[in-house]
Amino acid sequence: QQAMSAAMAIAGRTTTRTPVAIGSKRRAVARFKEIAHTVAELIKAQNGLEPGRLMELGLRVPKPSRHRLAAPKEAPVVSVAEVAGNVVRLRLADGVTGNFARPMGVVGAMIFSAITGHRAPECGQWPMTQMVSRARCELVFPPGLPPGTKVWISAQWVTRRAETSPIAQPVYTHLGYSTQVPGAAA
Repeated sequence: QQAMSAAMAIAGRTTTRTPVAIGSKRRAVARFKEIAHTVAELIKAQNGLEPGRLMELGLRVPKPSRHRLAAPKEAPVVSVAEVAGNVVRLRLADGVTGNFARPMGVVGAMIFSAITGHRAPECGQWPMTQMVSRARCELVFPPGLPPGTKVWISAQWVTRRAETSPIAQPVYTHLGYSTQVPGAAA
């Protein structure tokens, strides 16, 4: 550091500012930067050094490391918002917070539905009806089903890596009557 200070002083005065003095100053600055870089690397290599301390020393604070989000451990909560004819409107809630939104790291949900009698299908027997990317969605059942048909619905969160949450507790509803007025043009 003293060599660099002396070279800076010589190159800074108009009486001693020569090409040789400027070259000497540049070499001294380059050498100082090499030493400072080595010291900075040694400081950064210390474990447990707080970001505030690095900032005090004028060193760049490393960005926090990105970590992989695991699949949600909780299943979504499925609720039927509305039934109009053969259309069922659903809302999916985060099983942890209860918010009607996808959990962190989730890109969508698989919706399962079954048209059965009194009991919901066994866990592995659910046919997937559709994939959705929002917490609100619509299921459209075939138009030939009679009003009052019991339908079971469940869902499962899906992450970017196609990892899935547990399947939600099944809910059921009954399809309603058509909202179309008889004799009206379709």
